[in-house]
Amino acid sequence: MPYVSDIMKTYSRPDNPLLIPEVRKDAVTASYALYAFLHFHALCYAPFGVEDLWADQPSDLSAEVIDALKLDPLSFNLSGTKETLGEVYRLLEEIRPLYLKYRGTEHMKCFLKQSDGEQGCYLKFKNYDIEIQYLPRTDGAPAAAGVVFELDENTFLIIGMMCSIRFHTKPGDHRRVDFLTKEAGTFHVGKWVCEQRQNGDEKIVSVLYNMPGCFRIETFKY
Repeated sequence: MPYVSDIMKTYSRPDNPLLIPEVRKDAVTASYALYAFLHFHALCYAPFGVEDLWADQPSDLSAEVIDALKLDPLSFNLSGTKETLGEVYRLLEEIRPLYLKYRGTEHMKCFLKQSDGEQGCYLKFKNYDIEIQYLPRTDGAPAAAGVVFELDENTFLIIGMMCSIRFHTKPGDHRRVDFLTKEAGTFHVGKWVCEQRQNGDEKIVSVLYNMPGCFRIETFKY
């Protein structure tokens, strides 16, 4: 099915924990995995034949079978899946305490490119609106997806892929937004690890590409 998020939404209810034992296994499945766990609070997410991702010679369905079953042939393209999905699973484990702290609150918001025509979205927080623009998807790359944690009124953690991020003041507030600090990094043993302080021209554009990445940003208005 091309749009897994529609099916997840249909089956996700407060009285019905979401389990996804089989799903498409191209690189976009990494995007759906992130969204399934953080937005729909899924208990399980596993691509169909996940063991094939680590096989020397993955077993693929023939073109005839895919056509007969009316399946999306791209969903069986394994290019890039192992790397992106592996990093998503790793990050999900690392940020578990953060997720459990903010789950179900207005301080945690997720996004996902759910159709080809979508260009982006706005995530609204107390002092800022965050504009997420989706990058075009290419073969072997995931779809735009991610999560934003509002750690305090001016500090945000962004985890995602295939998107660009811009901060805006709220409607009616004509001040500008700038960054006090912007760090690109990751998590290790549950703790934030800064890999690069982006205090120069890197502040102008905040982009996450095909591999899941993280920004920790502290903002101010002037």
